[in-house]
Amino acid sequence: MYVLGATGEDLGGTEYLRQRFGVITGPLPVLNLDAERRLQHCVLEGAQQRLWAAAHDCSDGGLLVALAELCFSSHGKALSGMDLCLSAEAPGLSRAGLLFGETPGRMLVVVAASHRAEAEALCQKHQVPCHPLGIVRGNRFTVTLDGELALDEPVAELEHLWRTALCL
Repeated sequence: MYVLGATGEDLGGTEYLRQRFGVITGPLPVLNLDAERRLQHCVLEGAQQRLWAAAHDCSDGGLLVALAELCFSSHGKALSGMDLCLSAEAPGLSRAGLLFGETPGRMLVVVAASHRAEAEALCQKHQVPCHPLGIVRGNRFTVTLDGELALDEPVAELEHLWRTALCL
């Protein structure tokens, strides 16, 4: 599991702020069109080479929500779990920014172990940041954040919460 593209402290206008504080405020993320073009070419070339076992945009809700959505069952696909190791050690990046920031120009890709070197070389070719996040396995969604277990839940329970959360 990789995130392609750079993650910034982009919490302005996010679902996180709306859910946590009831407001949407702060500076909105800036889209770097050159970085977006490189990312899209990289993702397209990787798809053509069949390097990605799965791919998902990273947008509404940020990285953590996108990773969970990738686990959920849909379009005839059974749910799958993930073991993730995340770190907010980058300068100026908070845990909230890492997990829920909505930095544009990012994509999640699942890569078979046998294609890791090819995937990383492709990202380097396109000058796209490529950060390993963990592995796909089992039926639990487990997140270790800066060395501490932050989340360990059955994917089925998270999917149920996700599917029913917006029923007003």
